[in-house]
Amino acid sequence: MRLPRPVVFLGALATIVLVIVLFGALLVPRLIDSRLIRDKISSELLSKSHGSVIFGKIDFRWFPRPYLIIENSEASFDASTQISIRSAEIYPSFFYLLTGRWVLRRALLLEPKLTMRLPDSPAKAVDLD
Repeated sequence: MRLPRPVVFLGALATIVLVIVLFGALLVPRLIDSRLIRDKISSELLSKSHGSVIFGKIDFRWFPRPYLIIENSEASFDASTQISIRSAEIYPSFFYLLTGRWVLRRALLLEPKLTMRLPDSPAKAVDLD
């Protein structure tokens, strides 16, 4: 029994597409330099903040989708404001990442801690809204 010609054609096409997707998923980390992305992100964060920023570890992962892990980060903007985050997962938009733009899609912060010292007797009332 022979299969109809369109079924054979569609099966071959599906197999080719599957092979291309699998090889593409394996080659993407080699084509796009993860170290360059990590260095660019850390330099952007350092230039945008007007204080000191310390990163324990920055890791860029590709699977199951591209995301950035920043562990043990601390930032201080002046003597009264300090932030520490045990771990942050940052998910960029994959389409914009391929076009060279960094567009944040989602961020997940684990154990964020914000320390802010307020003056003892402010001249003006502090409104947190």
